[in-house]
Amino acid sequence: VSEEIQFGEVIFALTRYEDLCFTLKIVTLLYA
Repeated sequence: VSEEIQFGEVIFALTRYEDLCFTLKIVTLLYA
């Protein structure tokens, strides 16, 4: 069970990271 939770947390972290990178790209385009 703990392994499944860890895997879910990793996926969630990666999703958050992708969202952050996407947001940074938008901001860069707006202020470039």
